[in-house]
Amino acid sequence: MRAGIRHVPGVGAALPGVLAGLAVATLFAASVGGAATPAEPIAADDPSAARPCTIAPGKTAAPSLLNLGDPTQGTLSVEPSCPLRDEPVDIVVFIDNSGSMAGAAGDPTRTKLDAAKEAASNFIKRTDLTDTRVAIVAFNTDTVVLSDLSQDKDELLYAVAVIGATGGTNIVRALDRARMVMERGRTPRFWPADETPFEVTVLLSDGRHNDSDQDAARQAVTSEADRLKAAGAILSTVCLGDDCDRFLMRHIASQSALSFVSPTADELVDIYEHIADRLRRPSVSWVRVRDVI
Repeated sequence: MRAGIRHVPGVGAALPGVLAGLAVATLFAASVGGAATPAEPIAADDPSAARPCTIAPGKTAAPSLLNLGDPTQGTLSVEPSCPLRDEPVDIVVFIDNSGSMAGAAGDPTRTKLDAAKEAASNFIKRTDLTDTRVAIVAFNTDTVVLSDLSQDKDELLYAVAVIGATGGTNIVRALDRARMVMERGRTPRFWPADETPFEVTVLLSDGRHNDSDQDAARQAVTSEADRLKAAGAILSTVCLGDDCDRFLMRHIASQSALSFVSPTADELVDIYEHIADRLRRPSVSWVRVRDVI
């Protein structure tokens, strides 16, 4: 028997931490001379979700009626279904405001920083702040917290609006500050005692950590990112333009599916919209299929 595997769109493209981790779909075997019947949905293992995703496996064969020795084509499929998350979310949005962000964004009428601010503002407007807090942090050579974790939409939009471009790029300091902002947001406790917030850091940069020794720079950034993730935060990265260290930004993200590349500023709004949409709905990141022929 020849087997064909059909890819299911949506699996593997998700915001992490909002991911269902492992789903094992055991598919039934199609009997010769008869059609296969659907299996029961299987719960996906997502320790961060109050209600896990389910995976509905399926298998078909064409043709399904065979004589002994005849070939057939088998198709395996999985359909993930995930409920909306109901725990609170704390998000720290980092925007690179180094001097290079004053460069053109492809459109000569606006800069890369203009595009980043537009995307961040749109992100804030789309976010339901009744059960979400957002912090806005700008970083260049130094790091400035423009708004601690807040549910005040006007305050957050103003924090984005006042960002200007100057200085170099210090990603290590930015990641260290992300951890501090998260820690500060836990004391005094803001959310109810029985609710643990889901913590996310979104880091956007168009450049590289400023250090003459790039190997040492990558190690320093990686170490600080590991400290942030060990403290419980999910790290998503957005790499803007051709000068960004794509390898490093992909490496420090909680997983590669959480690292986004925006070759030009035009993609930024869509990327941030994707992140905003994913924060409330977990997604299956990968599925292992065990089939019996």
